[in-house]
Amino acid sequence: MPIELLEIAAGHDIIECVVQFAQRHTSGLIVLSGTGRVNSVTIRPQLRVFRPTVRVPGVDHTITYEGDFEIISITSTFFSAFAALSSIHDCFKISFTSVRSRVNGGTVAGPLITSGTVIIVADLFHSPIYDRVPNDRVRNEDETSDSFSDG
Repeated sequence: MPIELLEIAAGHDIIECVVQFAQRHTSGLIVLSGTGRVNSVTIRPQLRVFRPTVRVPGVDHTITYEGDFEIISITSTFFSAFAALSSIHDCFKISFTSVRSRVNGGTVAGPLITSGTVIIVADLFHSPIYDRVPNDRVRNEDETSDSFSDG
């Protein structure tokens, strides 16, 4: 399949644009990378950064950054047929840096608003094949055939 380059104009939500693109093509999508600037990022940081010992139900463990940030990395994999925009944010991971070169990142927990043109490199998949790994049936057949060998 050909790689898709999505150009997202300033002032738009990256997540919403990518999800709408995948839904128009009725396919799943893998975000491989992205480049550009954002001015609003809400993330659920990694535990080692945020350091809560226990996640408390009902407590919001998100951080919102406002300013001008350069995307270092953005990735995601999702199936548009099964995804609602409200839950799709959890599929996106982002790393970004500020003007002072401080690197932040985590799971996206809200809109990612562009402050300039952002380019997303993505790949679509239309008919994924699901396999269960490890396949217990194959493993049991291998064990059975080994137990009856002459060796």
